[in-house]
Amino acid sequence: MRILIDTNILINLEDDKIIGHSFSNFYKLAQENKCDVIYNQAAVSRDIENDKDEIRKEKILSKIKKYPTQQNPAIPPETFITVIGQNNPHDEIDNIQIYQVYCKYVDIFVTEDRGIHKKAKKLNISAKVLNIEEATAYIKQLFIQIVPAHPVINSGSVRELTSYLQFDFFNKLREDYNNFNQWFNKCCEEDRHCYYYVSGQRLGALLIYNIENTDQHQIPNIYSNVLKICTLKVGDNVLGFKFGELFLNKIFEYCIYNKIKYVYVTVYKKHTKLIELLEAFGFNKNKFINNQNVEELRMIKIMDKLKITERCNLATAHPFYLDKKEIPKYVIPIQKNFYNRLFKDGKLRQNELFDRDVKNIINEVSGNGIKKVYVSNQKRTNIEKGALLLFYVSQYDMLIEPLGILDNYFISNDIKEIKQVVRKKSVYSDYEIEKWLSEREKVSIIEFRLVYYLERGIPYRELFKLESFKNKIQTITKIQEDDYNKLKQKGYFNGNYIID
Repeated sequence: MRILIDTNILINLEDDKIIGHSFSNFYKLAQENKCDVIYNQAAVSRDIENDKDEIRKEKILSKIKKYPTQQNPAIPPETFITVIGQNNPHDEIDNIQIYQVYCKYVDIFVTEDRGIHKKAKKLNISAKVLNIEEATAYIKQLFIQIVPAHPVINSGSVRELTSYLQFDFFNKLREDYNNFNQWFNKCCEEDRHCYYYVSGQRLGALLIYNIENTDQHQIPNIYSNVLKICTLKVGDNVLGFKFGELFLNKIFEYCIYNKIKYVYVTVYKKHTKLIELLEAFGFNKNKFINNQNVEELRMIKIMDKLKITERCNLATAHPFYLDKKEIPKYVIPIQKNFYNRLFKDGKLRQNELFDRDVKNIINEVSGNGIKKVYVSNQKRTNIEKGALLLFYVSQYDMLIEPLGILDNYFISNDIKEIKQVVRKKSVYSDYEIEKWLSEREKVSIIEFRLVYYLERGIPYRELFKLESFKNKIQTITKIQEDDYNKLKQKGYFNGNYIID
């Protein structure tokens, strides 16, 4: 990436005065991400060499030699000058600099000069002519990867796990993969990233991932970067605690936030449970011949919503979903204490000291998974499979935040049937379910997939204005399509997840 900086930026970076945080942060980010920071020699001659303070001028001129100049800057034609104006030699140099970004000879032009920003607006290139704060944000968005978090697991460098390498957790991996320790050390050298779970100084679950370019992955017909799940391992001590779903959920978020269109993992046929999990969430089998001329199996999932062909909200398309008018939408009221247990990474929930304790995870397994079950004492005749579910957190918060897709809905008074369905997908104890049945005879079972949390929760004061919510959200409520569209137009829903 080539960044042209105006002399007002250059002077701020190299003057003897204390450098402002915004200037130093900009340059640090640019250097860390291997951006070429260049300047126009003519602008330096105009703004620095004419400085009457000889000592200051000499100091700055000596320091800016470390920055490369733009070679062979293009000269704007008269037609260009006519659009933005040129009244003096000062304007001439500004126009030359603007012309470089206009012609895409540089990616962005960074300046604090308001006059230049006005000219950029005339040329409709304001998105590429930025002040120092905007340029810093631009670099962050372009280069800094967003890593979604969860209170139960850690995210960090593989280097953080070197002290666990000789533990039993890795024994099976060492059996399956030759030279596993050497490969792990290579991951440490490359500073690869991972999600992992540790409890009581014991490593319980691990996912190592890496972003690969086309030369690295060499997957036919994929011409973009992909995310490779290099290792996915769940220890015997936490089997059944939904760590596989939790890891996949975070990887899906990572791909969406960072605009990665494919994710894949290489598996052995004997990994039947893992293959079943991957297929349930839309990974497809792809056989290939490796460098040792041996056939292997990789599972690939498309994370580009434009290439998803499903016309109904199936788990194989997760986390993407349809919200067209044929898709019904419902608001589900949920008490805060059940929200805290069911949605462990929700923004309305305070992280707790014992979130990572195994005993706590056993009691609230469904807080980790994508697939969840909510048991409600509010009964509705039917909710259609694939419906959009918006969970309204009642009591103190009084807003909608979690968004899910319905997989199944039924009403029952059969305690055995209910326990079988909610097993490891819900947060309710047998006592709570039995108590509800004794009080109300039947309960509603809502099986759903958590998609994401709204960045801005929809507050009650906004919902109260809509025709759908005259019942004050005391029961499961169907949203009228006009009301849903009003909320959508106000930007409450993340379009990155919605299949057009």
